[in-house]
Amino acid sequence: MEKINKLLFTVFLLIFSTVLFTKDIVSIALTKPVLIGGRDVFFADCTSVCEDKKGNVFVLDSKINKIYKFSKNGKYLYSFGHKGVGPGDINKSHTIYINTRGNLIVNQTRDFIPIFDTDGKHLKYIKIPLGVGIYYITDNLFYGTRWNKKGKEQFLFNHKKEVINTFFTIDRDAFSISVPDKSGRLVMYNYFSNAYSPFFIYYNGKDISAIAVSNKYKVFIINKTGKIINIIEKKGFCNKMKKRERLKFIAEIKKYKKFTKPMKKKFILKIPEIKNCIDNILISNKYIWIIKSRADFSKIDKSIEIDMYNHKAVFIGHLFINSTPIYISDRHIYTKKEDSEGDYSLIRNNYSFKFKD
Repeated sequence: MEKINKLLFTVFLLIFSTVLFTKDIVSIALTKPVLIGGRDVFFADCTSVCEDKKGNVFVLDSKINKIYKFSKNGKYLYSFGHKGVGPGDINKSHTIYINTRGNLIVNQTRDFIPIFDTDGKHLKYIKIPLGVGIYYITDNLFYGTRWNKKGKEQFLFNHKKEVINTFFTIDRDAFSISVPDKSGRLVMYNYFSNAYSPFFIYYNGKDISAIAVSNKYKVFIINKTGKIINIIEKKGFCNKMKKRERLKFIAEIKKYKKFTKPMKKKFILKIPEIKNCIDNILISNKYIWIIKSRADFSKIDKSIEIDMYNHKAVFIGHLFINSTPIYISDRHIYTKKEDSEGDYSLIRNNYSFKFKD
C-alpha cells in the first residue's frame, strides 16, 4: 500500500507540475490521480482504454487478449475475452471504444470485429474478408489500409466492400528494402521507428473520426457517413531532420543485429528528409487532441506537446504534459506507467480548465 501511495503521489506531482496551456487558457486543475490496476490486476500492456456512459472503465490488454472492466471509482470488476478466431474471441486487437448503441467494439488487425455489450457478453462479430485490418465506424462504414501500386493507402468502405473515399498513401518502399534470399527470391524487409518511419493515424470518436499520416500536419475530420467535414492543416510544419537526428538514426540501424551490412547501407540511404510531426490523435466529446512528435529525436524531451482543437477544427491552445495520454474523455486523462518488473498500471486524472473570455 505504501508503494502504491508513493507511486500515486509521484505521478500527481509529475503531471500537475508540467501541465501548461498557452495564454488562451486561464487555468487548469487536476485532481489526485486514481490508480487503475496495480492492486488486483497487473497489465502486460494498457493497449487501449474507453469509458461507458456510466463512467465504467474498460482496458484492453492486447498481449494477453483480455478486456478488463473497472467501476467509475477504479475498482476491478471482471475481465473477458480470450485468444482465437471464433465468435467472442480476440486476436491481434489494438483499440476498443463504445459505439452510439452503448456496445463495446474491438478493432484488430484481422478481417473480423467482435462486438460485446458492456457486461462482457458477446453480441456478434462483423467479418469482411478484404485481407486488411479494419476499424469499425458504424455498421455500414469502416476504415482500413490496403496495398496499391504506389504503396499502402488509407480508405473508407462500406459493408459491400465498396470504396467510399481514399486518403494518404505511404510509398511502397518508403522504408523497406528487397533483398534476395538463398533461392534468389526477393524478400522485403522493413525497419520501423516512430521517430523516422511514416505511419498511418486513425481515431474514432463518438460523432467524428480523424485520419492522418505521421509526417504531414494534415488531419481529415469525417462524420459517421464518411463525409469530410473539416481539415486541420499546418503547411510546412513537419521539419527536416537535423544532422544530429540523422546520426542517431544511423547508429540505431547499425546496431540492429538482424540486418547484414549491405542491408544496413540500403536502409541508411532511405532515411527520410522530413521527420514525423504527429504521434497520435485522440478525440473527446468536445475536443480533438493532436499529440505531436518530439521536437528533437536526438534528445529525450521532458514534456509532450498537444495541440487542442474543437470539433469545428478551430484551434484552442497548446498543452504540455510529461506522460503521453492514451485516452481522454470529457473529464479524465488516462496515462500508463510501467514498473520495474515490466507490468503496467493505468493512471487517471480528472481535469478541468477555464478559457479566456
